[in-house]
Amino acid sequence: MWKSILKNGLGLAGAVVESARIEGDSITVSARPRRRAPRRPVRGRPCDGYDRLPPRRWRALDLGQSRCHVERAPRRVECPGHGVSVFFQ
Repeated sequence: MWKSILKNGLGLAGAVVESARIEGDSITVSARPRRRAPRRPVRGRPCDGYDRLPPRRWRALDLGQSRCHVERAPRRVECPGHGVSVFFQ
């Protein structure tokens, strides 16, 4: 139940929440994309995956008095018309 609350509260509708941990004064939520074919960032059509980047952290909305960060490893996709770009969904 706590995963669905974090997912809706942080706007991670297209992702799966794997874990949440407390690190000092902040909360870090680890997420990954759902298992589906990567899509082109511009038009949303399926395309080939290129590679996966190392995990990155983004600042999210604070949860009460605690800072919140979302950690996710974005994928890159190869689009015939636009080249290699980052896929976040």
